[in-house]
Amino acid sequence: MNTAELIYQKSQNLPEPIVIELLHYLEFLESKYTPQNAQETLAILQNPSLMAQIKTSEKTFAAKTGFVPTEEQLNALTRFEGNTWQIYEELREKNKALHKSLCKILKEMQRNNPESGTGKPERLCYELSGLWSRRLSDKDRLIYRFDDERIYIFAIGGHYDDK
Repeated sequence: MNTAELIYQKSQNLPEPIVIELLHYLEFLESKYTPQNAQETLAILQNPSLMAQIKTSEKTFAAKTGFVPTEEQLNALTRFEGNTWQIYEELREKNKALHKSLCKILKEMQRNNPESGTGKPERLCYELSGLWSRRLSDKDRLIYRFDDERIYIFAIGGHYDDK
């Protein structure tokens, strides 16, 4: 008997609500391990600028030393890893429309579920598993992860930067 048959056999004896919960869990696992978002992930993996930000952010995330803005700067639910705070501040000066879009998405993520909403959130896979991507514009992305306490910003920038 293979694993799928064993799961089927055991589910036969479970009450319907538990079987529905099991199906939801299987869908979650499928979405986590199926490379539906492979195109987005691969494009980010090929972007030196975003990958450099992500590598730096991974270090500050592991050390828990990311920058937490004051309430006046931004809600404390967000932590900027690596040099993403400097990039955030540069956007304020250089590209007000993109900065406004980023602020709108950050506020939405703080209020609601970071897995859904504006910017077509996509779970990344392969080496970027655990990270998410949202569109700020046709070419710009916000790369982040989150837990029950905070949203961690890993990269902000051009998805299709010139190489």
